[in-house]
Amino acid sequence: VWEGPFGTGSKGSWLLAARKSYIDWILRRVETSIDGSFGFTDAQAKLTLTPTPAQTLRVSFIGGVSELDEEDDDALNAFDRGRSHTIIGNVQWRFFPSPKWSIAQQLYVVDSRYLNRVADGRAREEGRDRDLTWRGTVEFSPSAQHFVDAGVQAQALDAVRVDRRFTSPSNSVTERDARPSTSAQAAWLSYRWTPIAGITVTPGVRMEHWRVVDETDASPWILAEWQLAPATRLRGGVAIQRQAPGLDETLVAQRARLVPERARIVDLGIEQRFAEAWRLSVTGYHRAERDRLRVMFVEPRLVNGSVVRDVVPPLIDNVLSGTGRGLEATFARRSTNGLSGWLSYAWGDAENTDRVTGEAFAADWDQTHTVNTSVAYRWSARSSISARYRYGSNFPLQGYLAPLTGDTHTLTEQRNVGRLPRYSRLDVRGDRAFTFRKSRLTLFAEVVNLLNQNNYRSQSARLDLRTGAVFGLLETLFPLLPSIGVLVEF
Repeated sequence: VWEGPFGTGSKGSWLLAARKSYIDWILRRVETSIDGSFGFTDAQAKLTLTPTPAQTLRVSFIGGVSELDEEDDDALNAFDRGRSHTIIGNVQWRFFPSPKWSIAQQLYVVDSRYLNRVADGRAREEGRDRDLTWRGTVEFSPSAQHFVDAGVQAQALDAVRVDRRFTSPSNSVTERDARPSTSAQAAWLSYRWTPIAGITVTPGVRMEHWRVVDETDASPWILAEWQLAPATRLRGGVAIQRQAPGLDETLVAQRARLVPERARIVDLGIEQRFAEAWRLSVTGYHRAERDRLRVMFVEPRLVNGSVVRDVVPPLIDNVLSGTGRGLEATFARRSTNGLSGWLSYAWGDAENTDRVTGEAFAADWDQTHTVNTSVAYRWSARSSISARYRYGSNFPLQGYLAPLTGDTHTLTEQRNVGRLPRYSRLDVRGDRAFTFRKSRLTLFAEVVNLLNQNNYRSQSARLDLRTGAVFGLLETLFPLLPSIGVLVEF
């Protein structure tokens, strides 16, 4: 990392940073059975200018390359190695004509490209995603009781998707060669009102037009906060949210004209502070969804005990409705020295229903129990130790799948009845800093997955069409992974 002032009179600053991951090198020495490797290299540049006290200009750039190498399958169409490039550019100008007004203009572009190859070096999939967005906002605060935030946005999206299937070492079939594009425009208005001390009400609305579905819709909301006592706050909100299909969804044949997905959300929470450092918050929520998208005829399943694998082209339609409800609790202590950290627990239940088939099943990202905790102890400005623990009862195995024995699964007649094994991971880290006259050196040691728990995610698997057995569905995540490092600041 390099940074410093830009120009004279403290009117600007600059920053350059770069990093390269050697996690694949470490993994191969910790776990010799791992066949694949993953690595990345990225860089960041940022320039901030303040030409006048009322103006700020920020320009930033982030670029990176990541590579994944499997090296364990020589089949004709098996993935062997992949490479992706991402570039993000951002320009933001902010102007304060008076203490009550703020005007901002922002333009950013995100360009991401990928290329996946098979063992003989031929490209199986390649593509690109590009997002070009302009956003303008105005903030106005005539008094402490009133605050208005308004803005407009214009977004252009385009992509390239090329998929090939190889039939021999010299022949291939192009299954997809598409270049979809779309655009969207939005405007929003939010008003925060504090009629009396301790009570705040914030209504707002977002209007958006999506060219992909040729519709314009409003997404309103209202938030409220009531300070019941000096250390107690009650918060709540009601909102309607809408989301249009993405570019990849438009590449699937449509059974009917698609419409934006819709959701109605209600949440209510309370926060209690204890002394200066401790805080407890509890929030409950309910979410009702309509017109959720579902891609049909892509998942093999059992019907009356027989394996069914659809041969008709996939179709997409707004056929799903659903509900989600849950409770979240967080207990935290904030302190610059000594003990600090937080413990959170979330209970959730999310279900979907297909209005055409009548199927009811757990949502793809339904997780009943989630625990996150982070604890740090700082002896001084130079020494600290920290630990982070994550636990999840985990998500459904998306599709008509259920565990059988080990990494063998079987097809079922019901969707999302099987789940990934529970997720559990403990990471620890220690830091020790040494300060010199013009520099600072920090030594750190870290262990990822200290307890060496076996955690998994799902991957492409092999299906036995005769028996309905599914093999190789689970992929192992990080094993115990120690590392040490040095950070030098000058």
